[in-house]
Amino acid sequence: AITLVQLDNGVVVGQVVGGAFAGQAAFAIQIDSATGVMTVEQYLSLDHPAEAVAGNSYNSYDESVALAASSLGVTVTLRDGDNDTVQSATADISGQVRFNDDGPRVAISVNSSAVAGLDESGASGTATLDTGAVVKGNDPDVSGAGYISKASSNGAVVTLTTEAYGADGAAVAGSK
Repeated sequence: AITLVQLDNGVVVGQVVGGAFAGQAAFAIQIDSATGVMTVEQYLSLDHPAEAVAGNSYNSYDESVALAASSLGVTVTLRDGDNDTVQSATADISGQVRFNDDGPRVAISVNSSAVAGLDESGASGTATLDTGAVVKGNDPDVSGAGYISKASSNGAVVTLTTEAYGADGAAVAGSK
């Protein structure tokens, strides 16, 4: 959980409650009093509602997390030449702060020179690829069991042209 804490300088800090990051700032928010421009800095990765997995076709990486409704408000105070002041009603701006999950991006290109060219005139041999529950065929026109031809490409068949993990960084294991 994160609690919003307003500092004396007007900065609002999203402070982590509990867990390994307890007491640390996850983000900070400041509004420039002269321009009204809001600046948000994020310091820790936030947990988004769903991970991109096979069950959702790896299409769940761009959700946003927002502040709780009515959790962040702004008031404006005006002061005239003889120091009379008036203050506005509080405006709820909690919906104006969103943390989007930037998710990873990948693009590949085919290496057209990396070809595995099979020639059935070669020698047969012991099959090494695991086909799982699918029984390997056995060509009756070729003596022996196993493969009737085998070839490996002369390089990677695809290359990464875009590899971006986003602000969350690469997974500890199994990133590629």
